[in-house]
Amino acid sequence: MSHTKKNTTGAVSYPDGRIRPLKRTKIVATVGPACDTYEQLLDLVKAGVNVFRLNFSHGSHEDKKKIIERIKQINSSEPYNISILADLQGPKLRVGELKDGSLQINDGDILTFTNTKLVGTKEKIFVSYPNLSKDVKVGEKILLDDGKMEVVVKEIMPDNDVKLRYCSEEFYCQRKA
Repeated sequence: MSHTKKNTTGAVSYPDGRIRPLKRTKIVATVGPACDTYEQLLDLVKAGVNVFRLNFSHGSHEDKKKIIERIKQINSSEPYNISILADLQGPKLRVGELKDGSLQINDGDILTFTNTKLVGTKEKIFVSYPNLSKDVKVGEKILLDDGKMEVVVKEIMPDNDVKLRYCSEEFYCQRKA
């Protein structure tokens, strides 16, 4: 395994005398099952990619470990300095069952999220995230349905329920995150 070092000119020097300039502009490629072999990763690097994004919302940690090892192997055996960007998901707020499967909610409606299991109505909706009341502050925005919907925290209740104001007209369906 060869070791690299950055020199004062902003290039990477290798023990065998190779020098490769560091690029300031980054080309980021997301690695998935269609391009995760050593050969495919190397082809992408040769095409100009210098940052590989690993989406930890998909695939197993064991799969990600193998990809990281392949990228490290490219860095140690080829004249490249490839970075790894780990994309980690934040907490998911998954709602429980809703009466009739969905709710019609309108701009300005006040909703209450609770950790008490129940069939959700416009008055109260169960959410699976137990620390919601501790992790939010009045005035903060919460994005729902992968960012398609927005609510604003209005009040944190003594029983740890959270009152929210809805900010656009939409149907909200059960089991959405």
